[in-house]
Amino acid sequence: MGAAPQAAALSARELAPRIEAYLDPYLQDGHLSGTLLIARKGEVLLERSYGMADYETGVPNTPQTRFCVASINTPMTIAPVCQLVDEKKLSPDQTVDQWIPGFPCGDQITISHLLNHRAGIPHRVTRACDEIRPTTAAEMVEYVKKAQLMFAPGEKSVYSSAGYSVLARIIELATGQTYGQAIDERLFRRAAMTHSVHPDGWTLIHDRAASYLPGLGAIRKAPLKDYSFLVGAGAVFSTPDDLHKLIQALLASALGETAKTALLRDNGLRWNGNTNGYIAFADYYADTAVEVIFTSNLHTGAIDRMRDALPKIINGEDVPATRRLNVKAVAVADSVLRRYEGKYRADSGQEFTLRVKRGTAFAGERALVPTSATTFFSPQGYGDVSIVRGADGAIARLDWTWTGGVLVWKRVGDVVAGDEDE
Repeated sequence: MGAAPQAAALSARELAPRIEAYLDPYLQDGHLSGTLLIARKGEVLLERSYGMADYETGVPNTPQTRFCVASINTPMTIAPVCQLVDEKKLSPDQTVDQWIPGFPCGDQITISHLLNHRAGIPHRVTRACDEIRPTTAAEMVEYVKKAQLMFAPGEKSVYSSAGYSVLARIIELATGQTYGQAIDERLFRRAAMTHSVHPDGWTLIHDRAASYLPGLGAIRKAPLKDYSFLVGAGAVFSTPDDLHKLIQALLASALGETAKTALLRDNGLRWNGNTNGYIAFADYYADTAVEVIFTSNLHTGAIDRMRDALPKIINGEDVPATRRLNVKAVAVADSVLRRYEGKYRADSGQEFTLRVKRGTAFAGERALVPTSATTFFSPQGYGDVSIVRGADGAIARLDWTWTGGVLVWKRVGDVVAGDEDE
C-alpha cells in the first residue's frame, strides 16, 4: 500500500472559519483572552483579538494591546549578548566577577553558564513584597548576591530568571546604557518593533492589558506586580505583530549571525513564557515557514491546547473538535482544605505555597477547584491534582497531571505566619 496522501495546507480564506470553530468552546467558557497571529513565509494570514484588556472597564483586546510576554524576554536578552560577543565586548568564557566584583562564586560562574541556566542561581530571589516596586538590574544583582546557589556552577541546568537579571546588568556595564535602552537600540529598532517596551517601573505603558487568573465561570484580578523585577527575563510588554517582526528579523540575520545561530534551530524556534496571569508563545516551524503567535492576559489551560492544535489545523490536518469544560466542583470544608496547606517543591527546585483564602485553595497564584475531598482541577493548566499521603498518613505530595504527564510536588514544610509566596 502507498503512503497516505499528505494534507494540504489551508489558504488564508479557508483558515479563519476553521480556527474560529476550534476556539469557540474556549470563548464560551470565558477562557480565551488575547491576540492570535498566524503567518506563513512572512505573510500574516490571520490576526484576531479576543476578550478584554480590562474586564472592569470593558476595554477590549486589539492587535495593538500590549501584553507581558514573560520568558520570551530571554531571547531578547540573548540577542544583544551575542552582538556584544561579535563586537569583542563580551566573551562567553568571561566570569561574572570580571564585570561584578565581589559577586559570590563569581570566579566560577561564566556568561555561558548564565545564558544556559547552569549558574546555580535560583529562579526567583525576591519575595512578593519586593515585586511591587520599581527595581533596577543593579538592585536585582544585590538580591541575587544574597541567595544561596542551588548547585555548583556548570553541574546542571535549571531555569533561572534571576540569572538573566545578572546578564541584564552585564549588558548595562558593557554598553553604558540601561538594559531597556540597550534592547530598544539593539533589538526593537532593528526589528521595527514599534509596540514593544521594557518598563522601568515609572513610565506609563499605553494600551497595556491588565492580567487575570481563571476559575470556573469567573475570573479574578492577578496580584499587583511591578514587572521590572524580571529585568532581562520577563518584563517586556509586546504584541504578536512585534514578535512576528522579531522572528522575521532573526531569519533575515538583521540581529547578527551569532544571534541567529544561538536562537534558531533546524526545526525553527519555540518561545513561551507566563507570569502572574500573562502567558504567551511564539512558534516558527522551519519546514512549513509557519508562525503561530499568541499573547494573553488570562492564563488558562486552553492556551497549551491551542498551541498544539493550531499548526495542525493550518497544515490541513484533522483535529478533534474542542469541547467545553465539564468539571463539577464540590464543596469541601475549610478545615479539610487547610490540612493541605504547606510548602511544596518539584525536583526542578521550583516551589509554591499552598494556602486557603476565602474558602479556595491556591497553589501559589493558581486556584484549585475541588472535585472531591482529595482531588482538584486547575483551570490555569487544565490539570488534575491529587493529594497523596505517606505511610504515616501525613500529606506527602501533590501529583499534578495534565496531557504532558505527571509532575510531583513534594511537601517540604509548613506555612509559617508572615511567609511570602515565591
